[in-house]
Amino acid sequence: MNPRLQELLSVMMNKYLYIFMAAVAVLCGCTKEKPSSNSSSEPEVTMLQAYQESNDTKATYDGSNINWDADDALSVFPAGEYNSVRFDKESGDNNYFAASGNVDLNGIYALYPYYSSATISDGAIRTVIKSNQTATPGTFAPDANVAVAYSVDGKTVHFKNAVSYVKVSYKTTLSNASIKRITFTTLDNSKISGRFILTPTVSGV
Repeated sequence: MNPRLQELLSVMMNKYLYIFMAAVAVLCGCTKEKPSSNSSSEPEVTMLQAYQESNDTKATYDGSNINWDADDALSVFPAGEYNSVRFDKESGDNNYFAASGNVDLNGIYALYPYYSSATISDGAIRTVIKSNQTATPGTFAPDANVAVAYSVDGKTVHFKNAVSYVKVSYKTTLSNASIKRITFTTLDNSKISGRFILTPTVSGV
């Protein structure tokens, strides 16, 4: 091949190679960056410790202590709010409850058990004490042990019982005997179940 022609072809090839590489560089420089899929951010969670007035916790009575159950939940009313935020029991043998998001816990009111329709106004909690309760051997009916609390420290709540419980036992000589229903009333027909307004303070209800 003619040396002059070979030199010219070599220059042209180098030129095209340079232009192609430059175009790739420009394309790469203009490519939109994708967000990293390895994000380590986790949803924010607010934690709260809940205690019963005797420093044991509540929900199930084992004959001497009242203990939280795994599926327990609280209605927590942040200051100035009308409706509650649900706090669920954390797993394990502890007093911790958690809610999603950032919840302001300064000056809160709390209700056990969680009741979605519970509201609060001027420190008075409106809730329901069940009229029909299912007897449970060795303990009280699920979600029947209503308690309320007020806290100013934003870290813990100490519940006060809003109700009393009645221990019932019976004996029979009949092997097939069973009780279908027990009805409780007061001598003066005072209301003992249904809708109530409870006003908790730091020292009681």
